Amino acid sequence: KKVGEPPSILNHSKVIATTNKLKQYYFNNGYFNTYVTYKIDSLSKQKAKVSYSIVKNNPYFLDSISTSIETPKIDSLYNTIKDLSHIKPNQQYKADKFALERIRITNHFKNNGVYHFQINHIKFTIDTLLKSRKANVKLNIENRLVKDGDTLIKKPFQIYNISEVNIYTNNSKKKSINSTDSIKHNNFTIYSDGKLAYKPKAITNAVFIEKGKLYSDE
Repeated sequence: KKVGEPPSILNHSKVIATTNKLKQYYFNNGYFNTYVTYKIDSLSKQKAKVSYSIVKNNPYFLDSISTSIETPKIDSLYNTIKDLSHIKPNQQYKADKFALERIRITNHFKNNGVYHFQINHIKFTIDTLLKSRKANVKLNIENRLVKDGDTLIKKPFQIYNISEVNIYTNNSKKKSINSTDSIKHNNFTIYSDGKLAYKPKAITNAVFIEKGKLYSDE
C-alpha cells in the first residue's frame, strides 16, 4: 500500500491529447495523412480500457531541394556547406532532420562572422505532391529586420571581424574596476586599476579572441 501509484482516472481530455500526440508523431516522420481514432470500453463498474487505432497510410519522401537566401554573402557561405546537409532528396520526411539542419546552418554562420544570425531566420517551405507522395523543399532565409524609429526595415546580414580586444583586470578585491592605467601587447589593450600586477603575456596567452579575425561564437 506504500509503493507504486494510484490508478489513473479516465479523463477524456487526456485521451484526446494522446490521440493528437500520436498523430503528430507520425506526421513528424512523414506520414502526413495519418488517421488516429480511439475507443473506450468499460471493463467493470470502475475500470475502462482505451484502444487507439492508427492508420498511417504511405509516407512522403523528399524530392527537389532549393534555396532562397536574400543576402548574397551568407548565400555564398551556405554554399560551402550545403553538400553536408541533413536533408537530401529521396529521404523519407523526418522533422528532426530539419531541426538538425537549422542548428547546423546557424552554428556555421555564427562561427563565420554573421553575428546577428538567429535560428528563427531559417524557414522551410514544404510543397507536397499528393499523387507521387513527394515533397519539394525550399530553404528560405530573408534579410534581417532592423528597427528604424517606429518601423522595421530589411537589411542584409553583415559579416563581422573583431575590431579590437580590451582586457580589464582588477588588482584589488573590489568588484568594480576603475581603470587608471593601460598597456598595449600583441594587439590587445590591457586595462588595470593602478600598475598592472601581471605579465601581459600570461594574460593574452589565455585569450583566443584576436583582433582582425572573424567573429565566432566558438
